[in-house]
Amino acid sequence: MKLKKENWELTRKKGFVHFLLVRSFLFFGLPFTFVQFLFLSYEGNEPQIVTLLLSGVIASLIYGFSMWHFAERKYKKENSKEKA
Repeated sequence: MKLKKENWELTRKKGFVHFLLVRSFLFFGLPFTFVQFLFLSYEGNEPQIVTLLLSGVIASLIYGFSMWHFAERKYKKENSKEKA
């Protein structure tokens, strides 16, 4: 993930929840779930759909939390270098 200081500052202002909803769920979770749905043999049973949806939500949360953490850590590291 390429991090530009101005872009990350704008993302931080929008907040963590916005980041999770837009970048994590919308841009990662939904495509992840859709691809799973396409490539797994779907037999039409409800437990399989629930499992797909839960795995999409869990994967997008893991992705969102980790990307926020790494971007925040990089941002703070770069800002501490500028101040020194």
